[in-house]
Amino acid sequence: LRSRLSAPPEELLEALLGPRGSARICAVPLVQPMGRRVPPLARLRELDCLVGRVASLLEQDLPGCCGFQVQERQSCLLHEIGTWDSRAAPPLTEEAVQHWLPQLLHQRPVAVLVLGPGGVEAELQCLPDEFLAGGAAGGEQGDSLQCTSFGADVLRMTLGPGELLLVRPELVSHR
Repeated sequence: LRSRLSAPPEELLEALLGPRGSARICAVPLVQPMGRRVPPLARLRELDCLVGRVASLLEQDLPGCCGFQVQERQSCLLHEIGTWDSRAAPPLTEEAVQHWLPQLLHQRPVAVLVLGPGGVEAELQCLPDEFLAGGAAGGEQGDSLQCTSFGADVLRMTLGPGELLLVRPELVSHR
């Protein structure tokens, strides 16, 4: 599994979990490659399916209590915490842009599940109004999104192994 992890291009770091939270990443395919037995990825796929089942169970309640619904999921993306190494990171290519752009533009809710072995510190911060959908970007009055839970301050929290953090990236930056 460690051989599959690689440093992402620098331009993607802030869209992921920052240089420390996304030192190396690995996409976990939803389907196992033909003819290959990859036990660590199989376990991560099972975990990804479990998160999908949780989202399905909450699907009816999410629009009313959280203001969003899950229409389409992306496969799991494994992040290794550490120090991002610019020498190991590839340049951002046109192919990478074509892969990442649709995922980042749709601003789907993000589920961060801590696998361990230890805890991690997460940083959350409300985005300024000019970045919010319907804010200064020109939405009609009454349909703007707001993030008022912790204002402009950075909220730091420690997450332990097995803990799950759900984030709306169109409202809150996360690292």
